[in-house]
Amino acid sequence: MYEGSSAENKKLQLEITRLLHGLGMPSHIKGYRYIREGIRLVYKNEVTYKASNLYTRVADIFGTTSSRVEKSIRYAIEISWNRANWDLMEEIFGYSVDVNKSKPTNSEYIMTIVDRLSLTYMN
Repeated sequence: MYEGSSAENKKLQLEITRLLHGLGMPSHIKGYRYIREGIRLVYKNEVTYKASNLYTRVADIFGTTSSRVEKSIRYAIEISWNRANWDLMEEIFGYSVDVNKSKPTNSEYIMTIVDRLSLTYMN
């Protein structure tokens, strides 16, 4: 599932995990694993971010369907939004999403985290 240098991938996975947990996402739900893998794929440029491409790739990795991946990600984001550390949420999402009104779309959530990783972790 994770190609390349194992130390590099472990560091990336730890950073993604830290961010997702900080954003209130529980690790026991399927959407968590799908989001984490989706973020990794986009960050490593293994897939271009077009929702259908990403969902299909993640579905293939986990042996499920792209519609289940999309729904699970949406559900995980909803849970995260309700349990969030609002200081971290504002720090990461800033003005891209109005944290007081609505949760981000799957695309906004994933791409904002990928952007955050690109700025802090560097590709």
